Amino acid sequence: MPNRFASRFAVLAAYLAVSAPGPAAAASQTGTDPAVMRPVISEETAPVEAIAPVASDGVAGEGFLRKPPGDGPFPAVVLIHGGGPRWPTGQLREFAVHTHATRFLEAGYVVAVITRRDLDLGLPPDREQGAVLDAVAAVDYVGALPYVDNRSVAVRGTSVGGYLALEIGAARGVAAVMVEEPFSMPFVGVRTGRGGASNAPPDTEKIQRISSPILLIRGDQTPNINDFNRDVFIPAVEAAGKTLTVLTYPGELHSFAFYNSPERTLRPAVALEAFGEIDAFFREHVATQPTPFDPGLVEHVPVD
Repeated sequence: MPNRFASRFAVLAAYLAVSAPGPAAAASQTGTDPAVMRPVISEETAPVEAIAPVASDGVAGEGFLRKPPGDGPFPAVVLIHGGGPRWPTGQLREFAVHTHATRFLEAGYVVAVITRRDLDLGLPPDREQGAVLDAVAAVDYVGALPYVDNRSVAVRGTSVGGYLALEIGAARGVAAVMVEEPFSMPFVGVRTGRGGASNAPPDTEKIQRISSPILLIRGDQTPNINDFNRDVFIPAVEAAGKTLTVLTYPGELHSFAFYNSPERTLRPAVALEAFGEIDAFFREHVATQPTPFDPGLVEHVPVD
């Protein structure tokens, strides 16, 4: 791996230790765009169900799930947040009813929003991350639901959540893997921490195990992650012959499409465009197609 990455990763490790959804300095550049709307679906129509998938080491995870009306079968999307730490319950539940998750629900997917154990960047490579076990357990849980077609479960993660989505892709034959600026270093065995990143070549064994198509989207304002993905991760995936599509959104901040927040999403119309690409990608690969909500059950309000 090129030496120029090493000096950046001490800063990156500190960035990943923060669970807040974005750089506050960006807030002054943005505001509500009344031309872009988000769906609101009442909890009477689509209740928010707490779930607790149990990982292979016996630890119970946490998540919230919403489903369209009816018995299914439905396709499903598992959404995995970024940042190193686990999210608190209130923040997770709020995300389950906010813009990105509700757009998937409106489109006709079962939506599970999960959190996981803190990411441990100091864990030896031969030790399993608790966060990975939690993420895999969540996908197994959703795929086993009687109203979900287990051939039609897709995963979508951002940053550290993108890393976990890749781990799921290596462990399970999900329909599709969608990652936004994934923190891919640990997935290819590159250690990070206070001393920066190691210069060891990437380990492609997990890449070889992925059978799912991958969509990677990115802005261009996070060089720490984007440069590594451009120069190391993406070439390794392509060299392994995997199905990979990369979409770039110039000027967008890290995780702009996932969070849809004023701090991260300076142009809500671009986040909506990205959602359309993600939805189209999932529709191409799930066996059971989503059926959009009855418009009479959905209210649309300006993004916030």
